[in-house]
Amino acid sequence: FLAVSAEMAAASGASHTELPSRERFRRTLERCSCNDETLVEAAVDLSRAHMGMIVDATVFPPSHAAVLAQARAAGAVGLVSNFDDTGAAYEILRRHDILPHLDTVVVSEALGLRKPHPALVRAGLRGLCLAPADVLFVGDTFHEDVVAARAAGVDVAWIDTHGRGVQSGELAPTYVVR
Repeated sequence: FLAVSAEMAAASGASHTELPSRERFRRTLERCSCNDETLVEAAVDLSRAHMGMIVDATVFPPSHAAVLAQARAAGAVGLVSNFDDTGAAYEILRRHDILPHLDTVVVSEALGLRKPHPALVRAGLRGLCLAPADVLFVGDTFHEDVVAARAAGVDVAWIDTHGRGVQSGELAPTYVVR
């Protein structure tokens, strides 16, 4: 499973493609010589169980809910996420009552691409019916969020959670926050 995960991550990093979680389990079961009759169904079952555990483990602190409410009061809000299971992403959003506060949701698995490909940000713009100049993208992953937003022509606020700052030679975000 870990070897398959590493191989898929390397491939998606180069191509910016997003394969579904069930594909990770299918490839793992295939390597374990699981018979073809049960391979696909077992991969789906394992993926659903895995994603269920991820959904159950998520938290949404009250301080984050306050930030979301403030952003929503100021205008349209969308979510653009690299996640390999669209159903689980929506379940997380429902579980924490986030979905009603969003005007659009773009999940990489649904598009088959992942950030830093700018197509995800552009899909978010279309969902919001806004031009790049009218949007601030907020993200916490420099090489995915900042690169994707800038490639789509959108200003970006990067949450520098580790205080490392922008490295020399990297594309600068519009804003850096801690």
